[in-house]
Amino acid sequence: MRIASIYLPSFPLQAALVGHADHPSVAPVAVINAGAPVVAACSRAAWAAGVRPGMIASVARGHAPGLVCLVRDPVAEDELVRGLADRLLALSPTVDLGGAPRGQHHALFVEVPTGKRGAAFGARLVELCQGLGLHVRIGIADDRFTATVAASVERAHDGAVVCVPRGGAAAFLAPQPLALLALPPEIQHMLECLGVRTLGDFAALPPPSVARSWDADLQALARGDGGARLDPYQPAPVVRERVVVTDGIGAAIQALASRLTERLAGRAGHRVRIELGLPDRAVLHFDSAPTLDDLADRLTHALAIQPPGRPRPAALSAEAHIDDGQAPAAPVVIAAPPEPLVLTAVPSMLGERPSHRRTRRGKQRPRIAPGQARLFTRD
Repeated sequence: MRIASIYLPSFPLQAALVGHADHPSVAPVAVINAGAPVVAACSRAAWAAGVRPGMIASVARGHAPGLVCLVRDPVAEDELVRGLADRLLALSPTVDLGGAPRGQHHALFVEVPTGKRGAAFGARLVELCQGLGLHVRIGIADDRFTATVAASVERAHDGAVVCVPRGGAAAFLAPQPLALLALPPEIQHMLECLGVRTLGDFAALPPPSVARSWDADLQALARGDGGARLDPYQPAPVVRERVVVTDGIGAAIQALASRLTERLAGRAGHRVRIELGLPDRAVLHFDSAPTLDDLADRLTHALAIQPPGRPRPAALSAEAHIDDGQAPAAPVVIAAPPEPLVLTAVPSMLGERPSHRRTRRGKQRPRIAPGQARLFTRD
């Protein structure tokens, strides 16, 4: 199995700029962590001014007086990654989110379909990501680590596709720098002093005395044994999209239909119910994932039949509910046979008691006299 790594450099910055497209690209921009005023990522203009990730926000503004600071939104980043994964399902049978996007960079992993050439498949991945406004680099190899290294070390231009030949992971990783491994700084400095500066030198060292699993065995990573296991992404049954109406209602409808069809392309054969976010809550039903033209026509018709005089919406939102046919069936309740009814003879409290049930309580006088009972009446 071949694995493609979709490497997103400075992912917090890209996710923030996707949600704030009105900021000029020439202005220095930095993304600040929500919990602490620390720079998580910065643009090239901010980097040229001296801003670096990990720098305090006040210090960063001292280097770039016109710095535009955006707050990092982990929820929006997760939604962007899931939206990208939904679109990737139309190209690959298995998609791995690569964990939560919490670092400076992020990488997703997809399985290269059988019979697909690496360069052609990587070009399709680049085209899909660029349609979302994302800058990516693609690396294709036999394992996850080699694919990520192939995508991250290629810095010539965005959209590059690097394919490592089959069985050539060790030869490709040998000249790469040792800093690609997650080594503590003191250990890395000690190894460099001993002349171990590349992954090939590190892989040639004697094995450690303590055995560890493959994901913690750094020498296995340096040899090109980075593991080929992928955690399949399970798409959510509800897809939400929202488009702000800026250039006209027609352009907003086309953009909304395009986003929904791209995310539903991997759900072929599933029934889809789309609820348009209008006061009347228009509902559209499809037997399978709709095409772009069909969905755009249905959305236009749903907006056209709205009552006259209603103001034009400032934004269009829609929710697509996918029926994948895996909903749990209603539980079957099997009624147990009724138990035989047992009648128990109970002495009557109004009739005459049996002679053998006479007790002292039955011989007592009533505690309230008949004359005193009148005090409790309404007369």
